[in-house]
Amino acid sequence: MLGWIISFVFVIVLGLLIWYIKTLLAKVVLISIDIRKLQSMLNEYVNHLERVHGLEMFYGEPVLQKLIEHSKEVVSRIEDMDLLFNSINDNKRIEKEDINGE
Repeated sequence: MLGWIISFVFVIVLGLLIWYIKTLLAKVVLISIDIRKLQSMLNEYVNHLERVHGLEMFYGEPVLQKLIEHSKEVVSRIEDMDLLFNSINDNKRIEKEDINGE
């Protein structure tokens, strides 16, 4: 009798853990998608700045040059964050597959 109760509690806890992991994975995926969108928007912004900087009127403008460099640094940091979230996502996916026996 006690074995059945322990087994039942174990199955309930295991089910809750699987649900929780699934919820966390969904959030990580959403964050990763948002980071990629932000990265894309910033890349477009950097390209626009470079086109403006290349115009005859603004060519060689030091303020624009610093802005371009800073924008590239921001894009690089966002790429690092995306790599971090993707590695977390991959690790969670592997853990979930191990739990589900896939």
